[in-house]
Amino acid sequence: MSDNVPSSDPAGARIFGGPPGASVGTEPAQETIAQQRALALLQPILESSPHAIFVKDLKGRFIQLNQAFAKHVRRSRDQILGHTNEDLFPAGTAAAFQALDLQALVSPHGVDVEVVLPNGDGEGTYSIHKFPLRDPLGNIYAIFGFVTDITERKRVQAALESSEEKFRQLAENISEVFWITNPEKTQLLYVSPAYESIWGRTCESLMRSPQDWLEAVYPGDRQRVAEAAFSKQTQQAYDEVYRIVRPNGSIRWIRDRAFPLHNSAGGVYRLVGVATDITELKQIELELSRREAQYHEVFSAVTEGLIIRTWDETIVEVNPAFCQMLGYTREEALRLKTEDFIAPDTLPLFRIYLDSIRAGHPFRYEGCLRRKDGSLIMVEANGTTLQYNGRPHQLGAIRDITERKKLEEQFLRAQRMEAVGALAAGIAHDLNNILAPMLLAAALLKSKLSEPKDQTMASIIETGAQRGAAIIRQLLMFSRGAEGTRVNLQAGHLLTEMLQIVRETFPRNIQVELNGAGDLWTVSADATQLHQVLINLCVNARDAMPGGGKLTLSAANIRLTEDRSHFHPLARPGAYVLLTVADTGHGIPREIVDRIFDPFFTTKPLGQGTGLGLSTVMGIVKNHGGFLTVASEPGEGTTFSVYLPAVDAPELALGVPDTSAPGGHDELILLVDDEASIREAVREVLERNRYRVMSAANGEEGLQRFLEHHESVQLVLTDMMMPVMGGLDMIRSMRILQPKVKIVATSGLDTPDWRSGLTALGVTEILPKPFEPVELLQTLQRAFAPAGC
Repeated sequence: MSDNVPSSDPAGARIFGGPPGASVGTEPAQETIAQQRALALLQPILESSPHAIFVKDLKGRFIQLNQAFAKHVRRSRDQILGHTNEDLFPAGTAAAFQALDLQALVSPHGVDVEVVLPNGDGEGTYSIHKFPLRDPLGNIYAIFGFVTDITERKRVQAALESSEEKFRQLAENISEVFWITNPEKTQLLYVSPAYESIWGRTCESLMRSPQDWLEAVYPGDRQRVAEAAFSKQTQQAYDEVYRIVRPNGSIRWIRDRAFPLHNSAGGVYRLVGVATDITELKQIELELSRREAQYHEVFSAVTEGLIIRTWDETIVEVNPAFCQMLGYTREEALRLKTEDFIAPDTLPLFRIYLDSIRAGHPFRYEGCLRRKDGSLIMVEANGTTLQYNGRPHQLGAIRDITERKKLEEQFLRAQRMEAVGALAAGIAHDLNNILAPMLLAAALLKSKLSEPKDQTMASIIETGAQRGAAIIRQLLMFSRGAEGTRVNLQAGHLLTEMLQIVRETFPRNIQVELNGAGDLWTVSADATQLHQVLINLCVNARDAMPGGGKLTLSAANIRLTEDRSHFHPLARPGAYVLLTVADTGHGIPREIVDRIFDPFFTTKPLGQGTGLGLSTVMGIVKNHGGFLTVASEPGEGTTFSVYLPAVDAPELALGVPDTSAPGGHDELILLVDDEASIREAVREVLERNRYRVMSAANGEEGLQRFLEHHESVQLVLTDMMMPVMGGLDMIRSMRILQPKVKIVATSGLDTPDWRSGLTALGVTEILPKPFEPVELLQTLQRAFAPAGC
């Protein structure tokens, strides 16, 4: 609200709740939260003042007062607060006070009046000073009143004509400074002792040199005060507020008022002045301004979006963070309706939120807001009520949690993968024990059968077992139990090989391109597993382009800094080799993109996919310390990005796999396994290939056999997970009896615990189940080979 407050009675009636027919003036300014808080914080200061002080809002209601004012009015604080003049005073007195309020609003320095009111002694005279309170923008939001009991002063003034001595005695006992000059202001006739306590100078020095008074005025105010006090119209009244500088350097605020005294002939024979120390009032005023400025600063600096709304959902204030969050300017935000920025799906929850706040219960909810550009963001909102302009409003604090929600979804996906991996690890041992004898027996049958049909049936059994074993291996690759053999290599070689495979096997209508496969950093990886990652991604890309398209394989060195490593839960700052497989196919629908890595989830027709391809890729990449991202738009294609940690080590050459199956030389092998079918199948394979076999059904039985024949047993082939006594405990006991005995460990489940235990016992040959005869024979050949070969 500006200074242009109407002073006419009809307008005043409008401002202070007058009759509906009154004409409308300028509306009063809105209160702010800071104004209310500042007034509450000033209550101790008001109570410490001996003067009666009150604050009214622009509707004429008392909103703050001290005990001295309550005492003057002869009512309790609760009987005064929230009430108007009409509630507290007789009609004539109330009308006079209302007129005084209007005059205070239009006067630069407020207004002063003296009124006679009933008191305990009959009647008393009171000086009432009222002035408007303004916010930093100059808007008036309240009226500040300062009431002084001047009954004694009036009595002194009445007795002044008969006895100046009596006046002088009374003046020496009041806090204001009284002064008297001749009409020309050339001679100071009297100054009260309060001058010494307020100005910090003696009255005698002022009487000797009246200019000392002007020299004490603050330099910035001096010219204005001199013009008012020493104008050509020497007998005129004036009312000035200025600062003085005391001898000790402290500053006080003074309100100085002068008025002429007339003789019976109507001439001016004296100029009388009253100077009041209003430093306390100024401090209150300055504190209010400081609190308001602090409120605006804090409100603007808060990083959460803040919004203040009426209960009819009209926005009255927003902070910059809210505007930035939704992409609106402040002016645009203040014109928003609820349906403009609350997403339709969130509206029902938002209504519940409003009802909870209306009931006085703070409320928190999560929902979507619509930005100016139409995009949606996920937010967390906390709401409560506040008093704003004397009425309850809702205050909402809004935090953008879109990125946090994305990270939570990725984390939950990782948890699902880990849970399925744990399940796979739990059943892998039993499934591999079932498949192991099938693979061995099928190979033996094929070597014995001569009829083509019989060979075909044996091949069917062998293929089925191999497919089952492959599925188990895929499951274990994304569980934490399958580590594989890792060497330092350059992934560019794998991309080059993959390029050749794709060009030879994929349809000719798919164009293949390779980018950046040279000069890559080294990674520590299992070449076979990385090869499987690339195969799965390329096959998926091929299936996404049934009508042809472009497949691009790329590789690059990338370094993630701290501020660039927050886009994925597994990302850490450091060096990575980035492999990407991009296609121009039909893309992945948005509603299923978060499920593509779930085991057994597939969009392919029945019989054309197990749903383990991408889950296996995810598991392999995660087990290599890396992470995987996907970007896809329906109709625009898909890009998978594989991040593998780089290592500072030279690349190791990869040898050509050996497919030969050498036999033994009549060596005695102790075979320990709790599965009878595996013992029977392995025995048959070994005996067919010139080995002798002694078997045991568990670790305890195997240790007993070893005690009996340790001098002739040349190698122990043992399972790891067995009843009674496990493989690790059995091997540890055997090492005590025969430290040099050769040992080959087998298991359907590779766990870090027993792998590290085997390493500590010097066991280097580990044969995963299920295995085929050639793998078994090659492992035994490596175990029997002399050290260093």
